[in-house]
Amino acid sequence: MTKILGVSFGTKNGNNDSICKEALKGAQESGCEVEFIRAQDLDIKHCTGCIACVKALMSGRGNMCIHKDDFDWLAYKMFTSDGIIMVDPIFETGASGLFSHSPPLHDASSSMSNAVICDLPQFVRASPTPSPASSVPLRCLP
Repeated sequence: MTKILGVSFGTKNGNNDSICKEALKGAQESGCEVEFIRAQDLDIKHCTGCIACVKALMSGRGNMCIHKDDFDWLAYKMFTSDGIIMVDPIFETGASGLFSHSPPLHDASSSMSNAVICDLPQFVRASPTPSPASSVPLRCLP
């Protein structure tokens, strides 16, 4: 069954949540398995620009971040989904703070491409689904 993940960066029960849930409802009516996540409920720290993730990615160790937060859990959900719906409010100066200050979210497509190159079954551990704030980073395994 096709798995669709919906991630909303808006306020709880606001317009973005509603739009995301409506899109997921349509996917569910089409026979997809759906899941909704509110990014504001997660502990995702802002990027410090240390480039540790770039160094790890370029050395073949995957996209590892120095922050031990909920991003690995969110990345796992994204990597194991067949489709992703991301809904973010657009303000006068651009996207919301969580989305615009979190390069890992912007780099998710490169991380997913890396997962394909690394062979997804190896990239995503066979262990149970990690919980939020997991200290074990997702990475390519030899």
